[in-house]
Amino acid sequence: MLKLRRSGSGATSKAAKDNGTAHSSKRSVFTSIRGIAKAGSSHKTGSPDLSHSIRIIETDADVRACIKDIRSSKIISSDLETTGLKPWKNGGEIVSAGWGTTDHQWILPIHHIEAKFSSPYGVASLIYAAVPKDCVVVGQNHKFDSGWLKYKGIDFLANFDTMLADFILDENVRHGLEEIAARLFNADPWDIPLKEKQGGAPIKKIAKYQALDLYWTRKIYFEQVKRLNRDPAVKRLFYALDMKASDLFVDVEANGCYVDPGMLEDGRKYWQEKRDAASKALDKMFPTDRVYKDKKRKAKVNGYNWNSADQVAEVLFERAGLDPLDKTPGGKYSTSESVLLRLARHSPAPKLILELREAEKQLGTFINSWMEKRDSRSCFHCTFKLHGTVTGRPSCEDPNLYQVPRDPRIRSIIRAPDEWTFVEVDQSQIELRLTAHDADEQTMKFVYQTGGDIHTETVQDIIGIQNPDKEQRKKGKAINFGFIYGMWWKKFLIYARDNYGVDFTEEEAQDIRKGFFRKYSGLVEWHKRKKQFAHRHGYVASLFGRKRRLPLIYEAPMDFRSLDPQQGEQQRQAVNAPIQSAASDLVKAALVELRSRFSWEEELRIIGHVYDAGLFWVRTKYLGDIVPQLKSTFERPKLLDELDIEISVPLIGDVKVGPWGAGEEIHDMQKFLSSLSSPSADRKSVV
Repeated sequence: MLKLRRSGSGATSKAAKDNGTAHSSKRSVFTSIRGIAKAGSSHKTGSPDLSHSIRIIETDADVRACIKDIRSSKIISSDLETTGLKPWKNGGEIVSAGWGTTDHQWILPIHHIEAKFSSPYGVASLIYAAVPKDCVVVGQNHKFDSGWLKYKGIDFLANFDTMLADFILDENVRHGLEEIAARLFNADPWDIPLKEKQGGAPIKKIAKYQALDLYWTRKIYFEQVKRLNRDPAVKRLFYALDMKASDLFVDVEANGCYVDPGMLEDGRKYWQEKRDAASKALDKMFPTDRVYKDKKRKAKVNGYNWNSADQVAEVLFERAGLDPLDKTPGGKYSTSESVLLRLARHSPAPKLILELREAEKQLGTFINSWMEKRDSRSCFHCTFKLHGTVTGRPSCEDPNLYQVPRDPRIRSIIRAPDEWTFVEVDQSQIELRLTAHDADEQTMKFVYQTGGDIHTETVQDIIGIQNPDKEQRKKGKAINFGFIYGMWWKKFLIYARDNYGVDFTEEEAQDIRKGFFRKYSGLVEWHKRKKQFAHRHGYVASLFGRKRRLPLIYEAPMDFRSLDPQQGEQQRQAVNAPIQSAASDLVKAALVELRSRFSWEEELRIIGHVYDAGLFWVRTKYLGDIVPQLKSTFERPKLLDELDIEISVPLIGDVKVGPWGAGEEIHDMQKFLSSLSSPSADRKSVV
């Protein structure tokens, strides 16, 4: 593979392109929050006339001229048009490649009927190779482009991404190229229909469209650099982490997640049997002459449609005579999971409906989806968005690893191929630890600094159970994670019940909340400080310097007495956003560092980022060398030293070795390492 890496503005890296919608994902991802003023220029740019600057590369002379222009440039923009969203789907091809300089926009037709070269990818490789090492390469959503180029054998990385820069400068606005250009320069829209830019239009029309992409990407860069220079902490984070993380995720997405074919088929059979058994039991319990049209089977089916909320409500509350518990916003009786879980204590029917829903979800969302999305290596390829959430935590889609349930019958299908071992490293209780540090909460800090278990501590002091078992300790988890950001007791009742299977009475919930804030009294003042800071400044910042801008809380009265629901939500975000943001950035920092330390081909591959955990393949013969480094890197990424960040409580990386969700937790690292070095060790036990 031709590898092209540059040093330039800040740090060499790849950039991000959202591919959640049609190919022109440059177009948008976030919905603007009400009340945010445009930060645009008053100068009306409109549509620039590029008719004299567009150069379609059709001859060897054009190639030489393009290369000469690029070699003399200090800053270029880079862009692709493609036939689809993912290169490994349906024989994906690059329609055209483009490069923007000071004076020209160069367009090379590749997979297009008007392409002139017999080996257009070879021509593209020559041009990419000509980009000087000290040249700043600017892209919009360039992770998308870099992924396509990598698939075609060219490793070409931008070192400035206008979408990521826009995101770190204001997470509340839309980050599509047209949105940015309109906001900063009042640019006119220039998009063309999807089919046309996927190769269905004459190359001159595609070139005009792509030239505008290149022009605006490059122009936006200069304005964003000015804005980043005004906020040194944000600028530092952009180059030190976000751009490097984008670079990392190009490799992560290209590699994919391996699913064991045999276990996938076994899982399909298991959940089909569970689904059919639950369906038959319900049909027997509630016989009917009704007929409905099953869209999946494209046939008429006798019985109740158990996917219909109205029919489920009719069965449970009319035929079975159960008492309705909640109503939907529309006023109907709710059949939500929360309602069914409570009703299942009084009747077998809700439990069967839950089992049916679970089986259908596991089949549709996971098993069947993974089967369809696998490539020839039995890997599916997720898309990670670094701009996916307002806190800076990545999101994942197509398929979404974040949605995979903890049930090992699902998770353990994801594992490592032959000669590799699956390893998961999780930041243990990271939000609680970061809260203890940020709030300077002395009791919490003491627990962590002395190696105590905060969930056990909470159960002992607040509930009065001195030696809690595993189930009783769950009460401590519900309390700590429920009240850490100030949850009210009424919501806590639902949170504890639905997330931890723990029931409290209203009186208990009120007493527990009071007890929690007596024990961890430093949190009360911390909540107040965060909200007051957000009110005065319009934002809060994490320990890494990432900002969460909260314009609605900025507009609220200082005493917060007349908060509307949106202002109330931003008030809550003032407390939790900096913690969630820092937790995510710690994981990304560890992953970036590990990517640079080990050989991708021979030693370590990063498979994904799931909340507070990193997922890896480790070459089995190197487990003893690499696993301890995974743990130590998660516990102290070098980025903390680079940014002069000290955390007053220890961070702990929990390591599990083996299939996802079914791996062996490593409590004693030395014992684990000794087992690997023992001649009689069963190596398959960790695979």
